[in-house]
Amino acid sequence: MAQDFDGEAIGQSMTSQVMAPRSTRPTFLAMLLRPLLLATLSCLPACNAQRFFMTTAVGGLSDYFDHPSSAEETLDEVAPGVFTFQSRWERALIVQTPDGLVVTDTFNPTFSRALRSRLERDGLWQPVRTVIYSHHHLDHVGGAAVLEPAEVLAHADAPAHWAATKPRDLLPPTRLVRGDTTLHYGARRIDLVAIPHAHAETHFAILVDNSVLYAPDTIAPGVMLLGGLPSVPLAGYFADMQRLQGLDFEVFVASHFGYAPKDEFVRTVAMMRDLDAIGQGVIAEHRVDGGFRTDKSTLKRAFKDYYDRTHAKYGDWHGFDTHILGTFIRIYTADLLGDTAPVPSPGCNAVTFDGPRCTNSGHLHPVPKSP
Repeated sequence: MAQDFDGEAIGQSMTSQVMAPRSTRPTFLAMLLRPLLLATLSCLPACNAQRFFMTTAVGGLSDYFDHPSSAEETLDEVAPGVFTFQSRWERALIVQTPDGLVVTDTFNPTFSRALRSRLERDGLWQPVRTVIYSHHHLDHVGGAAVLEPAEVLAHADAPAHWAATKPRDLLPPTRLVRGDTTLHYGARRIDLVAIPHAHAETHFAILVDNSVLYAPDTIAPGVMLLGGLPSVPLAGYFADMQRLQGLDFEVFVASHFGYAPKDEFVRTVAMMRDLDAIGQGVIAEHRVDGGFRTDKSTLKRAFKDYYDRTHAKYGDWHGFDTHILGTFIRIYTADLLGDTAPVPSPGCNAVTFDGPRCTNSGHLHPVPKSP
């Protein structure tokens, strides 16, 4: 059965969601090197050495998903009447309202069945008023039919994507919205905050009563993003992160891995900015005649410099050794394309939901309102 909301216990639980120091767990490189000698000896001279090393590295990704926050199924109350359910590495937000439950995201049928079963077991199940799809990506929009919602809400441009990808387990939306949208369920307020440059052009962050922020696929507290993400222009990504940082909330919930107090969100965004700034600095140091040299020795020196500088500051973050190469390649590619992240203007430090927001150029303009 549901227990009374305990703010102190929730604070302790959020602390446990942030990754412990890397010294307490094997590094990706250590796990790669253990079998390396015997495997190399066993395959020589017949094997393709490059394929062997790359296959071993890809196999190491499994350790990235083996995070303490995904070790078991959990249902936690992060604010009064606001819950987060985690199964494996997927995490949804569940909000109790006078009109029924509001759920975002549903991911897939297996996840949704586990969610419904857990809510029923804990005496928290009630009819689902609304399922919200935070964005159109297929790994977030399956399984809603299991919850039998009265309404399914999505971005107005999402159906165009689904017409091309034809998702198998999608429950089609019954309501489409565009831009910032406020939903009211009795006294409960849920804001859909448009962040079209953070991960997908159909992307919403979910803000519940200026208390809990659910921002899928943006960051995860204390975790390096998968494969050097974000896979979007960095200037727009950081502008949207700056906007979220300026919102009034106490708890940040990620759609993968854990959840944490707002200061962890701020710290993780700062880490992302710093990784980018260090990379731009390293590339600038190796420029010749205004361009970055692409000969082997220059590339190797640049990555070594980047690794050493970032490892000194962030080597204990979960996923560092797995993804720092992808991060460097992303920054290097952004430099080639001219897609580097500008330093935000002073005005961007005071962004609020009802006020101005940062643009890619660092200037401010009013937040667009839904009709």
